[in-house]
Amino acid sequence: MTKKREHRAAKKKERQRKKRDKARATRGSRQVLGAATGSADMDEAILWPLGECYISSNWHERGPLVHAGFTRVHTDGRKAAAFFEVDLADKGVLDCVAKAGLQEANIQGELVRRSSDDNPMLVIEPELVVKLVEAGAAWGKSRGNALPPAYDKGHRLFGSVRGGDSPHEILCGTEEAPAPAPEAADGMFASFKRRLGF
Repeated sequence: MTKKREHRAAKKKERQRKKRDKARATRGSRQVLGAATGSADMDEAILWPLGECYISSNWHERGPLVHAGFTRVHTDGRKAAAFFEVDLADKGVLDCVAKAGLQEANIQGELVRRSSDDNPMLVIEPELVVKLVEAGAAWGKSRGNALPPAYDKGHRLFGSVRGGDSPHEILCGTEEAPAPAPEAADGMFASFKRRLGF
């Protein structure tokens, strides 16, 4: 009987430790972008040229927890960034942190906090970030989940970048309960037509 009790206590401590570590990582993430100096406005940043965009390496699986980052860079080196945490299995967009007036160190710090050895952040095209975030938002809404408060601020940074221009498929849901496939609005060659301007 004592061994069972000790085993349960050890498991409970491990769950609590993991919960604390996750909360600490989230707080640290907010502190990195929150520590940035500068007064650039996000509405001004929409007009800046695109910077590098990032996504977790597991984005192509069905229903993972994915981190995505979208940046814009001013000609003087200032940056604006929006980082999203997206649960493609159930809840949709869980968190968004968006800020302008950042330095490269702020972006790199955020990438370090969101990366792991088995799931690093990759540099990818901006259209895929937009597609992933919008698919996650739609999936979460369809399941009755609200968007985080900073979602609109982060989403505005996308500007005219369209997720529909990405040829990749985002797999929402789980293996047991996959999301229904979206219907093609313009037929089989819709993204190709959009790229050519038809």
